Amino acid sequence: MNVALPAVILFLLALPGYLLRRQFSRPERTAPDATPFGRVLATSVLLALPLNALWVWLAGRVSAYVIDWQAFLMLLAGTRSPSDTLFARAVAAPEGPFFYLMSLCVFAWFAGYLAREAIQRFDLDRRHAGLRMDAPWYYLFSCRLDDAPEPDAVIVSAVVEIGPEAYIYMGRLDSYFFTPEGQPDRLVLSSVSRRKLSDDRAPGSGQPERFYAIDGDYFVLRYAETKTLNVFYWRHHEAPAMAAPVPPPPAPRPRLRARRVDPAPAPAQTPPHTPSAPSPSPATAPSATTAP
Repeated sequence: MNVALPAVILFLLALPGYLLRRQFSRPERTAPDATPFGRVLATSVLLALPLNALWVWLAGRVSAYVIDWQAFLMLLAGTRSPSDTLFARAVAAPEGPFFYLMSLCVFAWFAGYLAREAIQRFDLDRRHAGLRMDAPWYYLFSCRLDDAPEPDAVIVSAVVEIGPEAYIYMGRLDSYFFTPEGQPDRLVLSSVSRRKLSDDRAPGSGQPERFYAIDGDYFVLRYAETKTLNVFYWRHHEAPAMAAPVPPPPAPRPRLRARRVDPAPAPAQTPPHTPSAPSPSPATAPSATTAP
């Protein structure tokens, strides 16, 4: 028997564990995983053992399919010849093992997805670091590194060098994108303002208007061009009691539409106010009627 057949069988048995791990962790990178193969294999096998045990128990309960353990162990060991009776019994009904593996892989895929959603729904990953996904930037930008309350806005400040000058860009984080290696690629900000890094506050001075707003709905900041990055979780109920590094973001402006707007009419000019003469008293006022 070919020595590659037992390896293929072990791979198929460990595949549900790998799918469960992959769907649960949901890494930020799309490039090939650089995790050591031994660690991935060990984790996949440990997850696949209870999955296969559960599926074998369900197969005997809800269907008439019975696993031929002698033929299975013969294929796994690879010690018999293809002309053996056990080998013929093992390949006599290939639809049974095929349906077993396909249904188990689908179940493992959805089990990983539902487990991740349940952990995030009940905030278990905030209290237990071992239940977190392989997405460190997601936890940083979503304020899920601890059990703190949800922020009203995530404010990002980045230092960008433009020529000989360094500027601080500040705005509300709306969305972000990653490179295939899992590093931030673009940060999409709104309500953006900036200032020169050299225009810092003097010790003992107040809070002058050092930032000036940048017109536009969204500002795309490339992470590769930033030197430092500051993340501030702004909460409305905490703003009066703490010194926020930036003022709260203004309310979002309505999106502009491509339509013509007629100029507003000029406001009517009112004549200057002049004091009026005092009106006569009722006793001395002339009558509006004439005698007959």
